Amino acid sequence: MIEHPTVGTGRLVAILLVIAVGEALFFSLLTPLLPYFEREFALSKTEAGLLVAVFAIGWIMGAIPPLLMGDLIGTKNILLVGLLILALTSLLFGIIDSYSMLLLLRFLQGVAATFCFSGALAWLVDITPRQRRSETIGIYSGAAAAGSMLGAGVGGLAGKLGLFPVLGVLSVLLLCVSVLIGLQSAPREPTLPSNASLWKVHYSRHIIGPQGLVILPGFLIGMILVLAPLELNQVGLNSLAIGAVFFVAAAIGVLARPYVGRWADRQGALVVLHRLLLLMIPLTLVVPWMSHEWIMPICVIVAVTTYGVCWGPSMVIVSRAYEDAHVAQLAGFALMSVTSGVGVVLGSAAAGAIADVAGDAAAYTLGALACVAILIAYVSPSRRSMAGAS
Repeated sequence: MIEHPTVGTGRLVAILLVIAVGEALFFSLLTPLLPYFEREFALSKTEAGLLVAVFAIGWIMGAIPPLLMGDLIGTKNILLVGLLILALTSLLFGIIDSYSMLLLLRFLQGVAATFCFSGALAWLVDITPRQRRSETIGIYSGAAAAGSMLGAGVGGLAGKLGLFPVLGVLSVLLLCVSVLIGLQSAPREPTLPSNASLWKVHYSRHIIGPQGLVILPGFLIGMILVLAPLELNQVGLNSLAIGAVFFVAAAIGVLARPYVGRWADRQGALVVLHRLLLLMIPLTLVVPWMSHEWIMPICVIVAVTTYGVCWGPSMVIVSRAYEDAHVAQLAGFALMSVTSGVGVVLGSAAAGAIADVAGDAAAYTLGALACVAILIAYVSPSRRSMAGAS
């Protein structure tokens, strides 16, 4: 990832990738526990959708401090605060006794996760040559996939052994990582643009178009994280088995995401996204009809893996657009966390509400239509030629 890393740089990269694992872990932690909470608190699919969506709402709100005060707080301190919040909420997650408390903790975990995401990825990209950004983001994304894998496993294990002992151990591990970050030398902080100029750039024609590329993976992942666990439970899988399904999907993503990043560096991110979208459209449509205890898990694994590998090429395109507009990486990734969080909120909330009214197939159809819209609007061959196929 880095041409000739020093020992110190290699240690820093390793810690930042561990943070990627940690922040993604909390996103997927809830997935195998969703049927448990559905029974425990008598949740409707709409309430289950809100439970998934509130993490993304916290993720969006968590982008505000890095944007407004990133050059004052500093990347290192943003990471430390995020890790400490994750450690505390992990401990409290084991003693929740109400749906409202569960919503609050998931919101705070979302805030902390975006602190970790913005800081760690900005730090990592800043020390990587531009021509290798796709691979670097792919490696970070692969580490996040490992976190999703671990989160699914931790959630499934907590469903069997109890929330408090499992999540208490996780809290201690997060505190250890925060100590390691505290021992690192703080990076040189770039001066962030003024709020007015930053938002002007964010909503400029040069950048507003690619935002859909970041929204789409979040939308699809938010959708499937609401619908798939409940569907898998209906065909006979318990929380541990559901966790295993998402564990396998994330394990495949660990290997696939860096590979897709290298592929995007060689052939262009938009070319790669075009091919992925052509696969995602029929795949999204077919998932709800595979109501068999063996076939449905396979379809869910393939869908989650495919949605996940879109993150790398999508973020590279938007990251380059921000960089070309002279926006610091910390601010750029904080803004991307807002955009991706909006996608997760829309996907999870819409999926739960539509499934309650019209059934799961209608919700998946909306997801497929979103893929078609992005394909036509931004990733079609004619659009690629206009955009330079970056």
